Amino acid sequence: VSVLYWGDHMPTHRSRRYPISRLVGVSEHVKAAFADAGYAYCDELLSIDAPSRERVKAATRLPDAAVDHAVAEAAAFLRRSEAPVQPTASAERDDGEDDSTQLATQVCLPLGESALAMLDRDASTADVTSFVPTFSRSLDELLGGGFRRGTVTEVLGLPGAGKTQLCSQVAVATRLPSGFGGVDGRTLIVDTEGSFVPARLRDMAAAASAHVQFVCHQQQSQVDAAAASNFAAVAAAYTVDNIMASVLVHRTHDVADLVATVVALPELLATRQDIRTVIVDSVAFPLRGAIPLGAADAATSGTAHGNTGGWEAHARRTRLALAISRKLHAVAEACDVAVLVTNHMTTTGSSFATDAATAYTGTLGDEWAHSLARRVLLTAKASGSAPSAGVTSATQLREAFLLKSPESAAASFGATAPSATFVISGR
Repeated sequence: VSVLYWGDHMPTHRSRRYPISRLVGVSEHVKAAFADAGYAYCDELLSIDAPSRERVKAATRLPDAAVDHAVAEAAAFLRRSEAPVQPTASAERDDGEDDSTQLATQVCLPLGESALAMLDRDASTADVTSFVPTFSRSLDELLGGGFRRGTVTEVLGLPGAGKTQLCSQVAVATRLPSGFGGVDGRTLIVDTEGSFVPARLRDMAAAASAHVQFVCHQQQSQVDAAAASNFAAVAAAYTVDNIMASVLVHRTHDVADLVATVVALPELLATRQDIRTVIVDSVAFPLRGAIPLGAADAATSGTAHGNTGGWEAHARRTRLALAISRKLHAVAEACDVAVLVTNHMTTTGSSFATDAATAYTGTLGDEWAHSLARRVLLTAKASGSAPSAGVTSATQLREAFLLKSPESAAASFGATAPSATFVISGR
């Protein structure tokens, strides 16, 4: 009901402003051109009139078609976001048509984009900066290049599987310069468990910085003076302090904190456009005990006190989890960031379980699992496995299974899922 069409009556006063970064139908190049010209919000695009058009074109260096398209997208976005609701006086009208039908006829739906146009756009933007690397070649290959920007990926695993460690490793890799396959950005970590350890991140940053500086010094003797200067600049910039300063950590203590943080993400990312990765570690912890039992729930579950049990409590928790999932997907797509969420696991109770992929399943239920298009399962490598070349007994081996991915036709559940063995850095 919040997407009613305004028609010709565009409100002149708005309780909030929407950044142009939320215009999904406008390319990043066009957004950047408008931002450089001083147009940061959708309502500012609507102020472009005939007298100011030439000045805007000169400032943005965009053709008329691109300017007109951006203005139209901004107008449509504001209509969908801020339209007032005007229900009829009664739920049932005289003609037999209820309010929901009437409201549905007023919804302003976008015309959409053809599959061919989407394919061409993906091909034109498919480069190394479309992915956030992990500092593991095998894991990057499993993921098709790394964690894809504009998407949400769930990382599941039992305690000790390396979920938090992988998140820290991705945060370090996010700061990697573009010349080394990185995105040279910042990372926002939403820590719901209090499991973030700065000293551990420092160890990883030190290992990554030492590796990059070694490669830079090695390459300087094999290239010309200009390229050698670039390598020297990269080596000087990619330091431990630089990496640590690029990681922003926000601690939440309950589900209300988590929801407020997720809702505020669009505004934060609009002001900090150098953030390339958003990590929620973990989404399950605040939700598992978020919904207390009501009287009816306690009666049906046989539990007088507590925070679990009862179908009504489960349904409320599921709705809240799905709302968080939808918001994270919208943020990832609109702000072009890679979103990682970690999740706990629980036993399936199946007598046919043969490994971690079949004996355990992610918490928050099937509805949550179905809301995510990309899922990765982490397991600790068996202690009896023979170490690979260059891997010592002190190295922590992990195995990742690609359970679900729209880009991988081979992704499947269980032992047949594509997998990769990788090393947690800094050890």
